[in-house]
Amino acid sequence: MPFDIDYKVMGTFTEFYMGLLKFINYKLYSDLGLTYPMGVADLPIKEDIYQVDVVREMQANARKLFEAGQQEDDNEIDAAFQDTPEMQQMKKRLEAAKSQRRLLNNSVFLLGRETPLYILQHLILSFGGDFVLQDDLPEDDKESKKIMKTITHVCMDRPMPAGSSDKSKEYVQPQYIVDSINNLFLLPTKPYLPGIVSSQSN
Repeated sequence: MPFDIDYKVMGTFTEFYMGLLKFINYKLYSDLGLTYPMGVADLPIKEDIYQVDVVREMQANARKLFEAGQQEDDNEIDAAFQDTPEMQQMKKRLEAAKSQRRLLNNSVFLLGRETPLYILQHLILSFGGDFVLQDDLPEDDKESKKIMKTITHVCMDRPMPAGSSDKSKEYVQPQYIVDSINNLFLLPTKPYLPGIVSSQSN
């Protein structure tokens, strides 16, 4: 470790920012009517599976508060500055951010049991998508087909068995979801076919 760095000062700043972050989280959680830190019983997760309805409700509440605050900020801006290039640029960035939050709005992923379920659930829900777990598909063939009709992407982390593909769906590796979010648009699925080593994330 370098000797020309004052680690005591760095430690002081680290403690300060950790305290600041706790305060920010407390304020955000309090505004949503949530306890901070959340106890295990309060988390929208059961047996490592996100409870989609609870997450959607939390997202809707957070969005309402954010938009209400944004409206208040807009009202405080003098009318003379509303049409300035800076304000127009800011509005464009806000609209782009809204669009990016809905990146996976029209996507329903079937997550294979071998995929990293916990993180994929979090990413998909954060960007407006939905998912079905492979293990949750009904044993009844009729019911299973009914659910499969809603699936747009089959996400798997193993080679695809020959003759098992459905042309109405996209077959992708988990990396496809991560890379699409990092790029803030849906990438072509062909480089992410299961069993293919993708170079997109390199």
